[in-house]
Amino acid sequence: MGVPINQLTAEPEIVYKLHELSEGEPLLLGLYVEDLWQLGTVDKTLTIEDLKHLTPGFAAYFRDWIERQKRIWQLERTEGAEIDEPTMYGYLAILACAYGRLTATDLGEVARRSYGIASRLPTDVALYPLRRFVIGTSAQTCDQHTGYVLSHPKLGVFLQEFLHEHLDPRSIC
Repeated sequence: MGVPINQLTAEPEIVYKLHELSEGEPLLLGLYVEDLWQLGTVDKTLTIEDLKHLTPGFAAYFRDWIERQKRIWQLERTEGAEIDEPTMYGYLAILACAYGRLTATDLGEVARRSYGIASRLPTDVALYPLRRFVIGTSAQTCDQHTGYVLSHPKLGVFLQEFLHEHLDPRSIC
């Protein structure tokens, strides 16, 4: 995972807490480790101290991630970034249910039909804040890898349940 092993061995309580929070789920463990080892970056999102206040599981991770991201997105907006949260969450809900890649055109059409969303932003710009969870490209080619998909199928399973419980589709638009 690119983690400096010497740092982990020097702080076994971090290893214990990461195991507890991730419930042994490799994907969730990877997300936590990725957040922690961005400590030296400008967009620092999670600190070791934050771990003490979190509860185990995907839902707790995602709620905390969204709250941290909202603060970052607000800063990015002041610097001119275009972040359209309703479109972003609508696209995320659609990708959580998709069986494969969706082209930008298809994603936009499903969002329009399902949620009444007609994004003024290009798909790649609307999805940029979710680049950690969504991979793909909007390039218009015949390549089978064109389109957008969640970075891991397990995210789709979790997000279907999470978004259903925490996001009223009428509140998206």
